[in-house]
Amino acid sequence: MIAETPLTRYRLQRIVDARERDLLQPGQPAEVAQLEAYAEGTASQLLYLQVSTLPRANLPERLYTNPYGSL
Repeated sequence: MIAETPLTRYRLQRIVDARERDLLQPGQPAEVAQLEAYAEGTASQLLYLQVSTLPRANLPERLYTNPYGSL
């Protein structure tokens, strides 16, 4: 399936960037907002990538539109 649906570089780069920021910051996130930003940059991006590999006919349009860019 992945060979048929190329993954977007944008999503993969967001994961790398979030992990890099996490490695450079000492200790745990000091605020909930920092933890949310990390989750959006990592786990959420993986979910967006998974959704992008599914045929659009099988899912509601709302799953393909989000405030962070198109899938």
